[in-house]
Parts: sequence; structure tokens; C-alpha cells
Amino acid sequence: MTKVFNHFQIGKTNCCSELKDARILVTGPSLIKVFSLVDHEEIKDIPNEDENFESLFIADEDAFFVASDKGLKQFSLPNFALTKVHEPGSIVRCVAFLQSKNAVLFSDGQRLLSLDLSTSHVREFDGKHGEDILSIAVSPDEKSVFTTGSDQTLKKWDAGSSGLLSSTDLQSQGRTLYVQEHTHSLFVGLESGRLEEFSLEDLSGLKTITYDGEGITRVVRLSSGGTLASSDAGNVYFPFRNNVPIKICDQKINWISEISDESIGCCSEDGFRIFAFLPED
Repeated sequence: MTKVFNHFQIGKTNCCSELKDARILVTGPSLIKVFSLVDHEEIKDIPNEDENFESLFIADEDAFFVASDKGLKQFSLPNFALTKVHEPGSIVRCVAFLQSKNAVLFSDGQRLLSLDLSTSHVREFDGKHGEDILSIAVSPDEKSVFTTGSDQTLKKWDAGSSGLLSSTDLQSQGRTLYVQEHTHSLFVGLESGRLEEFSLEDLSGLKTITYDGEGITRVVRLSSGGTLASSDAGNVYFPFRNNVPIKICDQKINWISEISDESIGCCSEDGFRIFAFLPED
């Protein structure tokens, strides 16, 4: 399997989100940039001094959101103007979209919040994590929301009532969540180097894949139907295929995301990469 790279050495990057018209948004500390997916040139640099974490593009709203240490920032397209900061002063690390309610889910430290895009009203879920929330995922029917935190717990919430339904302890910090629809299960990538599967219904443990101490940073589903995982050792894996490490860089990978041309956007401690898996001759 061959890798093709384009490496933008722009310092630490935390997240990438594909926009419309063959563009990709990349965020990091004091960094929000837009690159062309056609010629891989930088086409926009949005000045800011914040620590920026995850980003989320919502096509129907012509807007994107950036989780930051100053709150949840909302930008309009096509002019990339900052239109509002929700919960200013809060530390927002992760963000997700609840399409059925036209709402953006986001964290503020230990709290889980919901922003109604129709009214701009922010609602807080009942209960909280013991430490910062690190990841948010939504069930396929959008009736449930799942979160992991630095407190080494996995929690399930009711998307309608905003109530906490159940909680289970993890072996270490859960860094990323991945919902596998066809098995009706949830995978949690752990800092300790384990990928653990849980039932979506009652959070009961189902199975574990171990990665020899490589902390799992991100798990995503590919358009091909496969699953790709990344680690803090700079490797990516196909956990349900051969699970053989594929070296991408020598730094921690913070984020991977499939791009519409089936290449992969990769955010790491030493910049942003675009790479692709090609068939062997």
C-alpha cells in the first residue's frame, strides 16, 4: 500500500473539516486556515490568537463552527466572517451536529451544551463529567448522545430531554468515539492504546483491540465502508482489516478525516498532511 503526501508545515494542527467548493478548513493553536483541495495552496488565513480545537461545517447553514478556549465561534460563508461567539470565555474542546434538532452539541469543560441554530438558545444537559469532555458522538437515530472525558468515563445522554441515561468507567481517558451503525455498537479509542467496543443500548462491553501502548486519537468511517484509526505514535490502522501499522509521520496524529476525493486529511503536531492509499502494483 503506497502513501502520497502533501505536507503543510504550519505548526501544530488539531482538526480539519472539508468545506464546499473543494476547500478544507484547518485549525490549531492561533491558527485557522483554508486550503484548496485542487492545487493544495493556502487560500485563506483567518487572524486569531485563540487555542482552536475541533471544527464543524454545516452546509445548510453556510456556516462553520470552531471550538476554542474562548468559546464556540461561529463563522459565516462565503466571507469567513466571525458572526458570534457562543458561551464566551468557556473552554470548548469538541463539537458535533444533531441534524434532527438543527442543533450544535459542544462541550464547556465538564458540561455538555446544545446550541439551537434556529433561536441561538444554548441549553445545558443535566449532569456533567468529573473532568473535561474530550469527545462527542450521536447515535444513528439521533435519540442518544455519547461523551467521553478526562475522568475516564463514557456517558450516554437523552438527546430529547437532555438527561443523563447511563455511565460506565473506562480503563483510561477516552479520546475519540466512533458509532458503527451496522453492529449497533460504539467504539472508544483510549489513551492507553485500546479500542473498546460497547453496546449502544446499555454501554456493556463487547470486545477490545489492543495497540501496544499507542494511544488512539481518532477513529473514522471511510466511504469505502472501512474504518481507519490513528495513534499518538504517528501511525494509522485499519482495525477491522489487518490492523497493521502504517507510518504517516513521527509525531502524534491529532485528527484524521476523509476528503470527498477519498484522500485523507491528517492533523498532527508538525502540520497538516493530505495523503492517499493507492493499490500496490
